Amino acid sequence: MMNDINWQKEKTLILTQTDPNVDVMFKSWLKYGLHADVIFKNISKPLRAIRRVVATNLPANFLAGWLNDWKNELDKYETIIIHASELTSHLPTYIHQINPQARIIYWYWNPVNSHTLPSLVTDSDVEFWTFDKGDQGKYNMNFNIQYYSGMDNVKKTKLKNDIYFIGHDKGRKQEIDNILEKVKASNLKYRADILSDGSKNYIPYDTVKKRVLESRAILEVNQQGQKGYTLRALEALFLEKKLITTNKSIINEDFYSSNNIFVVDVDDWERLPIIIKSPYYKKVNRFKNEYDVNKWFSNFFRLEFTL
Repeated sequence: MMNDINWQKEKTLILTQTDPNVDVMFKSWLKYGLHADVIFKNISKPLRAIRRVVATNLPANFLAGWLNDWKNELDKYETIIIHASELTSHLPTYIHQINPQARIIYWYWNPVNSHTLPSLVTDSDVEFWTFDKGDQGKYNMNFNIQYYSGMDNVKKTKLKNDIYFIGHDKGRKQEIDNILEKVKASNLKYRADILSDGSKNYIPYDTVKKRVLESRAILEVNQQGQKGYTLRALEALFLEKKLITTNKSIINEDFYSSNNIFVVDVDDWERLPIIIKSPYYKKVNRFKNEYDVNKWFSNFFRLEFTL
């Protein structure tokens, strides 16, 4: 029974801090039969500042009043998957105070930074997992895939651009601008939505996906030191778009094809227009099932899942 994927879904809770009304991945967890909840109660901005102090500086027992109702159902679950953030370092300790036998997976969906270091987690009985192979080696973590689940309402769309970029600055703007200058010099048309760090501007994912579908290719620019592929790479795979990426490690991925992927500082810029405008190499489609929600979830339990 413990090796059954559906049994594990019933016994696992995923915790994250998000807006479930707009978060595509949160919706996909529920669609795939997973249990998920938002960690903290929805509160006013002034109270959020106080909550940050409590979550990052005070012992775990001070968290209770800020948490959503999932805290009252912890005895139902054997495994808790916590999305790593600045606010969750004390959460494993709180959970183990209530459910000492719980298996806690601390999942890094983003690269480790100074605010999310594994060493800041106060509970010693925690499994650290990451999508980034660089962080895996640096912090002795377990590895799991990035995954994609945005295939609902995908329609054939008229092309408007050759290349599309979406993302926050995160110290990458100069590099992004340099790449786009070379794109422009290649007589390729692009759209770039570069959001300032801390900006309140938000582009709904349905809009992002529409702009991806209107483009021949997606630009992926990794953060400094990041070796894991991002959601952009999986969008390219699932939506059958070409990919321009700064991630040299991508050549080691099973879905890599030089027909579909241009690697900055590896490939010759003269090849870019050829790659962008040539037909998509569809043989890589066989790898899509390796990067969906079920595969991501089953990897935590080393389970084989067959559609």
